[in-house]
Amino acid sequence: MLPENWDVRHSFAGRRAPPRRLPQATQQPPSSEEKTTVQALEPRPAVVSHVPGRQGRLPSLSPRAQHFPKDGPMIAALVLLGPLTVSAPAGEDGFQMQIYGRYQVDWQDFDPDADVSSLMPPLVDELRLRSLRLGVQGQFAAQLPYRFDYELKGVDYRRPRDIWLGYEGLASASVKAGHIKEPFGLERQGSAKNALMIELGLVNALTPGRNLGILFSDPVKGGSMTWAAGFFRTTQHLHEWDADGEQAITGRLTAIPLEQEAKERLVHLGASFSRRSPDGDPVGFVTDPEAAFAPDYLETGTVAADAVNLIGLEGAYIEGPCTIQGEWMKAHVDAVSGANPSVSAYYLTVGHFLSSGDRRAYEKDRGRFGGVTPVSAWGAGGGGAWEAVARYSYADFQSGPAFSGSELWTLGVGINWYLDANARLSLNMVTADLNKVGDTDMLLARFQVAF
Repeated sequence: MLPENWDVRHSFAGRRAPPRRLPQATQQPPSSEEKTTVQALEPRPAVVSHVPGRQGRLPSLSPRAQHFPKDGPMIAALVLLGPLTVSAPAGEDGFQMQIYGRYQVDWQDFDPDADVSSLMPPLVDELRLRSLRLGVQGQFAAQLPYRFDYELKGVDYRRPRDIWLGYEGLASASVKAGHIKEPFGLERQGSAKNALMIELGLVNALTPGRNLGILFSDPVKGGSMTWAAGFFRTTQHLHEWDADGEQAITGRLTAIPLEQEAKERLVHLGASFSRRSPDGDPVGFVTDPEAAFAPDYLETGTVAADAVNLIGLEGAYIEGPCTIQGEWMKAHVDAVSGANPSVSAYYLTVGHFLSSGDRRAYEKDRGRFGGVTPVSAWGAGGGGAWEAVARYSYADFQSGPAFSGSELWTLGVGINWYLDANARLSLNMVTADLNKVGDTDMLLARFQVAF
């Protein structure tokens, strides 16, 4: 279901021309008919006429609308994106629709050692549109949610993302079917727009992404635990159910063993498992040095495999403005013949808000981190939210003689500036150390607007 505060959005779409000024020569007050015409032409926000559970109450502006800046450079983005941030009124059958999207521009600068330069393809400093995504979400009727989005431009150009239909009428679980994220890991379950660092950690080279499948999930014990499990099949093309695709059963369990609301303190623990059946197809792993515009620094090669087992452990600690999170993952390959290789990776990330009163949101019903809404938005009399971040990552791709991989370490620090609930500027400095080769110093920057 959509959050309860999803009931109002300002819409600049469909705004009519302003009413014509009455002829000056008449000097007569407007008639009642003319007053009615003028009122009908005046632009007004789109308001949901009916929200379940809110009968008899006037809906209020959503938090996102409240944090739009009143002036400053972001006003241009507001004008451009305003037509899209709309909510369709809920009909008697419960139909709801929200248009959403994100826009990311990345700049990445590389300074590799001579030995790295001689081994890798050219590392090109680039300013590039990273992501331009647009989608709709809502419900067709009560207990029938949906979500469709598509990458219009960027690194994943012309690729579908979430395309699923759901049903929430089951007594013990909700179900989703379509092109959807497999329930594995902590960073991967959240949106990349909310990650502490610009790029996800090295462990995500081992996590499955979105695939065609059916997913069951439900929070239990008042949200202190969540579980999710599903059956998936990898495909090369979204519109085809590939009979030769890899089948997988994937599940994730999370728990909150400690929560102290008065101290804004919370502990998150989780575990994931995936059993994948490539049926003799080649399997291998690659990863970049936590910079999407760089080539792959680690590459295992491939081996024919009967099965792949993925294991993931995750943990996070939140106390007021401070967030600490980490993950460890391992992939074990059952080869058709010869040795059974494995690869592993882990990271530890720390984030701390420098601005007073700000903190990172945690979504208990999904066991993941959400976005940041500054206490005092920039352009509305405040300075936004400032967050210092740091991460250490490690990937070991050399375990087992069947793989010809190596090791990679990364150490990064950065700063995030959340102008409001929609706009974010990030700057990261990262050093990647490729075992027995050399280092690469990288400077990454991002401007992001999400609505």
